[in-house]
Amino acid sequence: MNKREFLKTAGILSAGVMLSPLVSCASKTILPGGLPATVSEFQLPALGFAFNALEPNIDAMTMEIHHGKHH
Repeated sequence: MNKREFLKTAGILSAGVMLSPLVSCASKTILPGGLPATVSEFQLPALGFAFNALEPNIDAMTMEIHHGKHH
């Protein structure tokens, strides 16, 4: 095996390893328009404290965006 074949094989294997969680953790469903959609079965647990509990260091809006939309 030469250097070119090694790099090609390593690249293909790396891509497969990186993409495999995306394929195995989601199930396919069909939207009303006929387009496939990926539905995750992960549910974000509730935050154990109020959004404004960390003020004045972190404001409530930042906590709400970070927990509710970012995660």
